Formats: sequence, structure tokens, C-alpha cells
Amino acid sequence: MISYILMIAVGIIGSNSLLLSPILADVANDFFISPIEVAWAITAYNACTAMSALFLARFIDELGIYRILLGAFLLVTVGTAVSAVSWSLPILMVGQCLAGLGAGVSLPAIYALAPIIAPKGQETKIVGRILTGWSLALVAGVPLASLLTENFGWRTSYYFLLAFALFVLAVISMTSASFTEAGNENKSVQVAGWNILAPFNIRHAKTLLLMNLLYMMAFYGTYSYIGTYLRAEFGSTTIEAGYAVLAYGIGFGVASFADPIIDKIGVRRASLYIFLLLLSVYLSLFTLNRSVHTMYVICLIWGFFNHLGLSAIITMIGELKTPIKGQLMGMNSVFTYVGGSLGTVLFGVIYENFNFPIVALAAGAAVSLLTLIFLLFVQKGDLIKPV
Repeated sequence: MISYILMIAVGIIGSNSLLLSPILADVANDFFISPIEVAWAITAYNACTAMSALFLARFIDELGIYRILLGAFLLVTVGTAVSAVSWSLPILMVGQCLAGLGAGVSLPAIYALAPIIAPKGQETKIVGRILTGWSLALVAGVPLASLLTENFGWRTSYYFLLAFALFVLAVISMTSASFTEAGNENKSVQVAGWNILAPFNIRHAKTLLLMNLLYMMAFYGTYSYIGTYLRAEFGSTTIEAGYAVLAYGIGFGVASFADPIIDKIGVRRASLYIFLLLLSVYLSLFTLNRSVHTMYVICLIWGFFNHLGLSAIITMIGELKTPIKGQLMGMNSVFTYVGGSLGTVLFGVIYENFNFPIVALAAGAAVSLLTLIFLLFVQKGDLIKPV
């Protein structure tokens, strides 16, 4: 029950982070400004999310997972409500900042809670189920928001999201006993002399965080430009280019059924094969990019293995022994956003100068490097006990 609520919560946060991009023009027309100006609200959301994860995630350890999750998701809900009723860009930015502040703490809290609520031997399965919320955002949240915007106006999209946020908030509030028991709420940590760099002192944390950084560089650097490539190379319409995102989201969601297999054979043993298969996907985007339908199939497979790889990395981070698990997951979120930003910027330069196939090749290089790091410092080490 708890894992499904957390999955929906992730879906709401994911939808909120992705919602504004496809409706920029509609919001701009309503505010009588340009879409580029409205995009500042996206920047505000991302900046507040990263800063919140960096500076506020420590309260997960000090106040307890349930208490901080309830407060953080309340911020997400309030931010969504403010965005829905905003009548100008500054008000919209306030709403997005509030939602970002809440998301920056909610996601680390959810990821920290995932291994705790999982039955022994099913950690990757539960983490994967919760991560499926991102698939819900891609497959259902964003397309539905575009449909609602086209027929009823852009505010309807936020009202729709707000309804689900209120539902999740109510369930979290009413099931406090379950969350408290699962999250071992009474064992909050008193951190003396808080240190923002404390997660780096955790054994193996730097290695796994670096792997996550490279992972996100590869994903966001490729994902950001695949739609543009399809439109430029094949003359695809916006909707046709969106099918690539839909295919990716379906693959990402379907992969949750394979997560129990990772638990069965062991996350460390499975990760090597997952990373190698993901590398082959990026190489396929480099070599087999001459047909739009082939690209759809590759995106489907890409989503599948990207889910498994992300589940494996988050599971391994979650299994590190530390009393500051919340702060560790917060730092993981920071590395996620930094990796995404670096990937978008650096791969954008590659795309402008060499086109998309070289972008896919660069992503493959990033995955190759993280696989090498995994082999040298994780699989050969004592991070996870062998099965």
C-alpha cells in the first residue's frame, strides 16, 4: 500500500517538473509575455529543487522520514495550487519555487524510505515500483496535461494535478501509523555540527554518486535532443516526435516487472549486465538511426534498461550503512540535477556541431566510464554481499 502511494507521489512530482515545457506558449499568451520568459519558471523550479535537496534533506534524518515527507509534500501541493491560480509570471514562479522546495526533500525522503519498507530480498522491486511514478508522468501526466490545456486551458492541467496531490497528502496524513512503523520514525538522528559534505565520508558513496552523475548525463543529454532530431531528420510532427517519449515511458514502466529478477540474482551481479545492455542501446542510437520506426523501438528498449539501471543505482545507494540516509539521498538528487544540467549543456554543444548520432556516442562513452568505475570499485569491492 505505502509503495503505491509513494509511486503516485513520484508521478505527481515528475508531472509537475515536466508539465510546463509543453504548455509554455499557452501560459505566455495568457500572461502576454514570451515563452522564453515563462521558461524562467522552469529554471526557478529546478534551482529550488536542487538547493532544497542540498540544504534541507538533512532534516529527513533529524526530524524523521514521515514528518519531513508530510511537510515537504504539503509544499508540493501548495506550490501546485499557487501555480494553478497564478495570474502573472512572478506568482507562477513563486508556485514553482514552493513546489521545487517540496520536491527537493520529498524525493530523497521517498527514496530513503523505499529500502526500509521493502521486505528482505525485494529492495529493487520496491524501488522499481516507486520509480514507475516517473513513467506515469511521461506516459500519462504530460500527454494528459497537453490534452487538457488544448481543450480547457492550461490551468486545468494544474488543477488536475492538484486533485491527485491532495489525495496523496490525505492518504499520507491518515496512514501516519503505517509510515511511522515502516520508516522507523522514532529513530531520528541528532546530527552534531552538520556538514554539507558529510555524505562523501560514507564508504562507497562517492563512487555511486559519480556513477549516478554519469548516468544522468547520458540520459538527459540524449533525451533532450532526440525529439529535435526526429523532427529535423525525418520531418516528424510534434506529435510523432512525442511517440519517442511515449515509447520510452512505456518501456520504463514495463521494466518494473523485471525488478524482482534483479533481487533474485543480486543487484551487484545484475548491474554489470544492465549497464552493458544500456551501452548497447546508446550504440544502437548511434548506428541504427535511419528510420523513425526503428528509433521508436530503440526508445522502448532504452526506457526498459534505463529503469533497471536507475533502480540498481538507487538500491545500492540505499543499502549503504549510514545514519544520515536522508542527507545521502539528498546529495544523490543534487548529483542527478547536476548531471542532467551538464548533459543538456555539453551534449547540446555536440548536437549543434556534430548532430544526434555523436550525442548518442557520447552517451555511450559516459555509460562505458560508469561501467568501468562499477567494475573497479563496486563489483570487486565489498559494497554489497554476494548472493
